Amino acid sequence: MTEQQLRQKVADKMTSWVGATKGSAKHAEILKIYNDHRPLARGYKMKVNDAYCAATVSAAWIACGLAPYTGTECGVEKFARLAQDKGIWVENDAHVPKLGDAVVYDWQDNGVGDCTGAGDHIGIVTKAGATSFTVTEGNMTGGKVGTRTMSVNGRYIRGFITPNYADIARALGGASIPTDTAPDTSGKSIEEIAKEVIAGKWGTGTDRRNRLQAAGYAYTTVQAKVNEILGGGTGATEAKPTTTPSASAAKAVAAEKFDRSLTGTYIVTPNIGANVRSGPSTAHGVIKAVSKGTKVSNYGYYSIRGGVKWYYVRIGETVGFISSTCLKKV
Repeated sequence: MTEQQLRQKVADKMTSWVGATKGSAKHAEILKIYNDHRPLARGYKMKVNDAYCAATVSAAWIACGLAPYTGTECGVEKFARLAQDKGIWVENDAHVPKLGDAVVYDWQDNGVGDCTGAGDHIGIVTKAGATSFTVTEGNMTGGKVGTRTMSVNGRYIRGFITPNYADIARALGGASIPTDTAPDTSGKSIEEIAKEVIAGKWGTGTDRRNRLQAAGYAYTTVQAKVNEILGGGTGATEAKPTTTPSASAAKAVAAEKFDRSLTGTYIVTPNIGANVRSGPSTAHGVIKAVSKGTKVSNYGYYSIRGGVKWYYVRIGETVGFISSTCLKKV
């Protein structure tokens, strides 16, 4: 399967549900696909009367085999944070999305500049274009699955989730590349590989996932062990900023790059806040959790992981890394 075929497959799955209403057979299909998937996001099983736009996006990606690479969610803002952590989030209203990408909306957007509010709604691009695109969404007005046409850089766009369809298509087409649920077959223990990941031997982001899978390791299993070692729990991603620093996060590693134009004061933008980490990825331990609106200072230093800049910041006496997707310059 090619990248474009996979994108079309996702778009076709979404459009097959157009016309669904809460309690209908198509709605039941969406909920079944979502609820039967493991791991179930946050352990929550969707109910008939729940808002289901995020679950619809998840169900389409589950049905088409993308879930190990995109993650799944039933909450819009949490889906955006999950995408940020995975390095597949585009923080740019003017981005021109491709078929199969997800669009996150913020209904409180005033239309001036890039929107940085909380996500309210989500859908998948089912027809792409240079100046406008069509989005298919679950839980539109009246609880139905329907479509809307959006202008590129239009009002209410919060951001985009952009899975790496090329890499995913290659992974799905190669029998030698395991999914996250496949057994680990290489000779080293998961703990040994996790320690190598922490030491930086397996890269970051999508590159790390691809290299681990190509070597015969299930990515989620390894990542869970990494988080466990670093004190971040057993999940591959975090649901919310923690209030307890991990033991391994006492001191941040050095930043790798410098750009004078980045120097300045920033505020934390997500409603649920952000984590200050000891290194430039979610695999590093949490030094401190900060709330929305917290001001941090950056002196131009940063690192890049998975295509995302992680700023080296100071908050009082605390120094560490915060993803640039969680910050706005003031």
